[in-house]
Amino acid sequence: MANQYSLYWRGNIGMATPWSWLLFILGLLAAIPSALATVQASFERTTVTQGETVTLLLEIDAQANDAGLDLTPLEQDFTILGRQVNTQLQLINGKPSAQTQWRIELEPKQVGLLQVPSLRIGVEQTQPLTLLVQPPTNADAQQPAADLFIEVQAEPLDPYVQAQVQYTVRLFFAVPLLEGSLAAPSPPNAVVERLGEDVRFQTQRDGRRYQVIERRYALFAQRSGTLTIPALNFEGRIADNNQGSLFSRGRRIKRSSDPMILDVRPRPAASVGPYWLPSAALSLQDVWSQHPPQFRVGEPITRTLRLEARGLSKSQLPELTWPNFDWARFYPDQPVTENSIDGQWLMSRREQSIALVPTRAGRFTFPEVQLDWWDTQQDKPRTAVLPALDIEVLPALNPGQPPVPVQSDTQLLEQQPDQTEYKRTTADAFWPSVAMSLLLAWLVTLYAWWRSNKNRRVSEPARQTVDSIPTNARAAKRAVQHACAANDPVATAQALLAWASALWPNQPARHLGALAARLDPQAGALVRGLDRVLYAPTPTTWDGQSLWQVVQRGLPLQRPKSEIQSALAPLYPERR
Repeated sequence: MANQYSLYWRGNIGMATPWSWLLFILGLLAAIPSALATVQASFERTTVTQGETVTLLLEIDAQANDAGLDLTPLEQDFTILGRQVNTQLQLINGKPSAQTQWRIELEPKQVGLLQVPSLRIGVEQTQPLTLLVQPPTNADAQQPAADLFIEVQAEPLDPYVQAQVQYTVRLFFAVPLLEGSLAAPSPPNAVVERLGEDVRFQTQRDGRRYQVIERRYALFAQRSGTLTIPALNFEGRIADNNQGSLFSRGRRIKRSSDPMILDVRPRPAASVGPYWLPSAALSLQDVWSQHPPQFRVGEPITRTLRLEARGLSKSQLPELTWPNFDWARFYPDQPVTENSIDGQWLMSRREQSIALVPTRAGRFTFPEVQLDWWDTQQDKPRTAVLPALDIEVLPALNPGQPPVPVQSDTQLLEQQPDQTEYKRTTADAFWPSVAMSLLLAWLVTLYAWWRSNKNRRVSEPARQTVDSIPTNARAAKRAVQHACAANDPVATAQALLAWASALWPNQPARHLGALAARLDPQAGALVRGLDRVLYAPTPTTWDGQSLWQVVQRGLPLQRPKSEIQSALAPLYPERR
């Protein structure tokens, strides 16, 4: 994802004309046709008990007016307790972006599966939702009217070993909570992962109104048999109405939950395959760097295998093996793994990419890829399959033709992108163009105003131009070309590092591994392949043309990748 810059300002707006431009431009951005916006709706919890509150989240990728949100369809089945709206403005890749979010607190009026109709935000509509409202249980009705207590819940109570258990902790308090600390579960022989942020709502127990903080965990038992989850302890201070002092620090309180016992089942005999993957859902797919993929002798192409699972951690996903072929050379990349959160599930993903360069023409087959796993929802074995793929490798284009002349770095930077014709409606094209033009005009005006106030400062250094690219970078690039043409891995490695050092003198790449980490997957895989050739125990032939075809237009950098993280805010600030 590209770098994002928040759009903000400070100072006296009335001092300079450019600020009035900003307000005008923001108004135009809000008028961009709503066809460019998307609306999403979701509940923080999809199942609640009668008497509890639930938060409805609405998000639209545009700047929206709170008055444009119509909540009338909710009034039949819900009592609307409150609403909050937040709008964020950003610049992403130089383009203005806006997002508006509503948090609407609701209390269901009846028990059952409630159908939430579409809500209208201006001309946009949300998708319909459902909410399950359950009647209170006997345990809820018998709960003593304490000021504060803890409930815990585990699902399922008889999990398979290494399968996810959804462990939920709820802290109920009927008086103001001044501070507190709630311990995390730490059962023996188990791995525990926090699932997202705390969820807050209200409920009624034994005639008292309670605030509730819900915290979720994913628990993975590592051994079969009986697993005891110890009681969780809470320690904090609550308001004490009996102490009349205005400056009272409140009353210290300690509470513990009930321990829970799980009956962990071993891997069933019906499970087959080398891996034990107990999952609620699992998918296996492949992605090619070209769509559809085209194969030609000497031209690299990248295949990525993507494995995704619900209810497994990224550390549980196996490495996918690659078959060896005699018709191509292979350069595997480092696998990429990550965890994310989907409601009460831990989601995991593993991607493995490999660049392949065909060495001869003909018809070949990628064999079928199979991965056995256990469906914990249906309690039966399943197999994820990538079907076999028949391909045809075409001969090289003009194999006798001399190498394409190398463009200099200056020519590469000055080259303009290809112009692709496309059609757009007048409404789609007009307002974004006007808004962006005015935004550019405002930036130019603001820059001129800023320059006029810098006459007493040291003049700014001249900006780097294309001509300032060091000549040693061009020389190193030519050295890479000659070394690749001679199929000389040692000279190619030296020239590549010299090229990188000339381009990034402040942060030079000291070895090929560091350079490969900066490049995109295809180029990085080829550089790692070169590194393996250099340190091979026996002499190995190396073809430099594949690498040169990828880097001849410049070293292709790795695109930044956003990390999916979940904010893990503490329950309340702990006392130090």
